[in-house]
Amino acid sequence: KSSLGVKITAGGPTFNKYKELAIENGEINFDVASNKAAADTTPGGFFFKKVLGQRLRLNVNQNLTARLSSAIAREFYNKQVVGLEANSSKQAVTNTETQVNIANGKIVDVARTDGTKNGGVGVFINYGLVDNKGTI
Repeated sequence: KSSLGVKITAGGPTFNKYKELAIENGEINFDVASNKAAADTTPGGFFFKKVLGQRLRLNVNQNLTARLSSAIAREFYNKQVVGLEANSSKQAVTNTETQVNIANGKIVDVARTDGTKNGGVGVFINYGLVDNKGTI
């Protein structure tokens, strides 16, 4: 079973590109260091690979790493290397409902690691606010 109790049947080809959780409006605190390249059994890997969220307030209280190869970006992230992405929704009344807040001294470290001419984006936000007290 997965961390949320979804039964995973062994045998045959493995399909691991499904979402286990969808969130509309809320607050997520990154209180442990997170790595987008990590397996979905880790806190960061689980959030970035298994959670679909919109209109969230994302608080980065520990370092976040997104140093991804183009292969990982293609497999899990729609070919994109983005540290943190936050999208609003049609339910939003103001742009304050979607936020990315980077705490003092914390780092969002983003890079495409395989030497292509394509790079990465530290933080992307669609109709929201970024408060960066750290380093992106």
